[in-house]
Amino acid sequence: MKRVLCVVLVGVLVGLAARTHASPRDGLVLEGTLNLNQATAEELMLLPGIGPAKARRILEWRAKHTFRRVEDLTRVKGFGKKTLMRLRPFLAVAGPTTLRRVPRDLRAPLPSSPEGTSLRPASPDPRMVQAPDGGRPTPRP
Repeated sequence: MKRVLCVVLVGVLVGLAARTHASPRDGLVLEGTLNLNQATAEELMLLPGIGPAKARRILEWRAKHTFRRVEDLTRVKGFGKKTLMRLRPFLAVAGPTTLRRVPRDLRAPLPSSPEGTSLRPASPDPRMVQAPDGGRPTPRP
């Protein structure tokens, strides 16, 4: 039961990690989604950790099959569950590809609730403590 709860919690946290991915090199973030059934090699290479070889593998697999679910990506050589979890916020199997790199400060704002309060998660989480070296926050003891 604990294991199932942990898996669900990780899935929720990955989803809440927003639909953006920060690139520390150039200060740009990814925004939008990529349709696995229509994306070009150049669009696939916008995804974190996807280079020419992995993009080619996706295109070769797609030439023989159709992605019916995002999880079908794990059928492509080199893509496991961890990679899928990292890329899932940016992937779709229907609709237009809207994935793009934008400067961090030009990201589209999250929608507001009807009462006018922001839906953006509160930060920092009061249950977390910032590491002294500026690294990842850790749970409060």
